[in-house]
Amino acid sequence: MKQQQKKITKDLIRKYYGPQAKIRGFGGHYRVKTPTGGEVLVRPNEIKILVGLDDVYRAAIRLAGECWGGARAANGSREFMLGCMLHGEAEGVNVYASFKDEWAGFRRFVVFVLIMLVGYAMGLEEVWPGIVFVGSIAACVWGLMKRAATREERRKAEELGFHYPRVHGQSRSASREDAARQGWV
Repeated sequence: MKQQQKKITKDLIRKYYGPQAKIRGFGGHYRVKTPTGGEVLVRPNEIKILVGLDDVYRAAIRLAGECWGGARAANGSREFMLGCMLHGEAEGVNVYASFKDEWAGFRRFVVFVLIMLVGYAMGLEEVWPGIVFVGSIAACVWGLMKRAATREERRKAEELGFHYPRVHGQSRSASREDAARQGWV
């Protein structure tokens, strides 16, 4: 079941990035510049942090939580993904890591074409069973490469995981007085 998405507006962005943030754009595509020097691109299905401190991450996670109910940290360094996951944990928003190899499809296509060219060079294109044979080998290699890429993406996501202990209770449930009493502050 697909979750209902909330429309991103300038007012909603301002709610999380503050009244001092400069917001440019329209139609769901915005560029946000914060007073601390952060810069974020906000699109209808994506929030891309270009540069920023913890305030930018926190606001992005909160915005994603309200609009989509969660977030997917993708296409960044392990540190970026872990930072997003930690801010999600602190804000009570489900954030998970996703490793997507952008070049995997291109590599599969190149290998497919090379296999077909080898079959052509061997003279198999003139015989109908040869075309089917080379095509089926190319399709099998395509499937095996896709399966290997998917396994590698899952392995990386599981390896990153969330290795820190979960807090007991809800996020931000401890008060400042509790922290002072324990000697943490």
